[in-house]
Amino acid sequence: MDRIQEVATIKSLVGRTCIFKEKLLIRHVLASAVEVDDWGAQLRLDVLPTPVFLTELFPNLEVSASWEFIGISARAIGASYVSWLVVIRPDLVERIVAFAATRHTEHQLMEYVNKAAYGDEAP
Repeated sequence: MDRIQEVATIKSLVGRTCIFKEKLLIRHVLASAVEVDDWGAQLRLDVLPTPVFLTELFPNLEVSASWEFIGISARAIGASYVSWLVVIRPDLVERIVAFAATRHTEHQLMEYVNKAAYGDEAP
């Protein structure tokens, strides 16, 4: 993916629901704003009041990374050095929300999100 496509992918997130993950912190979010420049990208993510996800700690999140650490695929956008990940593909977001509503541990949810973001096939 070249930089023009990467910028377009990041900008297309505004108004979309996604799954944010940083280690065991996993939230259902709405991408409310993005900024991209020569340095990298910054995303503002509003935490959605989804019953199966904890929401009281952070009403919104702002994450950023420089281009050298940003990875983008059709499934997710992530920053390797700072270890945040945003699952962007709508069907995967729906599947993660459905899985989160089942009985599971935090570690199992983290593994499920990782498989959704990095796997060859949808979980």
